Amino acid sequence: MATDKYGLGNVSIGTVGWNGILDANMELIDAYLHTYISVVCGETIYAGKAVCIGSDGKARYARAGSDSDRKPTIGIAIENGLAEESIRIQRVGVYENSELSFASIGQPVYLDSTNGELTQSRPSDDIQILGIATEDDAVLLAGNIVIENYLSPSTTTTTTTTTTSV
Repeated sequence: MATDKYGLGNVSIGTVGWNGILDANMELIDAYLHTYISVVCGETIYAGKAVCIGSDGKARYARAGSDSDRKPTIGIAIENGLAEESIRIQRVGVYENSELSFASIGQPVYLDSTNGELTQSRPSDDIQILGIATEDDAVLLAGNIVIENYLSPSTTTTTTTTTTSV
């Protein structure tokens, strides 16, 4: 019997092959949620760093900044990889890493202007929210939320010319 929403198989205690059923269920969940993606590294990437896809289609460290070509981020690397190696990137869900240190639980986590870094200091421009800090070492990734064009004030210059004839 399968669940209605995702078509997942049920696992009963003592059933032969239960691990295969669980593996198949996780693949079905990923097909709906796209929690992870596999990418080829364009440079050495370390776990816990925000990454983007470069113009060559390969993973590179993401970086905020109006002059940066390393955005938007696609998620956080969950494993290390050398150039030309494949790694997994977590796109949504809770990401935990003991090297993280968030001071404001429940507050946004932003892409920093330093390659691959996360910050809770809201940038003045080029804002990209990666998620919300759920613990001092965990962030609930929300996918790709770029808000630079929505929260930054826009400026418009109007020029008026008046001609008077005599």
